[in-house]
Amino acid sequence: MVRLISKDGTEDYQLDEFLRSYMTPEDCVRIARDYQKQYGIEIFFCDEEAPDYIKAFNNAGLHASPVKKGKGSVMEGIGLHNTLIKTRTHKLIIGKCRQTIDEYETYQFAEKDDQYENSVEKPVDANNHLLSVPGT
Repeated sequence: MVRLISKDGTEDYQLDEFLRSYMTPEDCVRIARDYQKQYGIEIFFCDEEAPDYIKAFNNAGLHASPVKKGKGSVMEGIGLHNTLIKTRTHKLIIGKCRQTIDEYETYQFAEKDDQYENSVEKPVDANNHLLSVPGT
């Protein structure tokens, strides 16, 4: 996804998105170059578990930085994104972010087990590729 975030964090726009499975690092570099030209992207944030993609981006002159995922980071990210939406800080460009809108509408948590009063909420790991992006 392509996001524009003001330095003070008061404005957060999702300008565009791209989602396709089974792409090589070289495929991603080609798409990223197009987005960089179109939007003037300064940095690409990548999953730390994809070092081959990070290396390919950096080798191609696209500044890529790994995002560390720690314990609780998924729920923290969900909370942060929820706050951005509730405060109307995060805005989507309609017509460019159809996948994200679809994920908003289908994102869900696993049903709680009635046997356990304090069972932990856990997001279902499906149709969450754009929403699970670190920093969202």
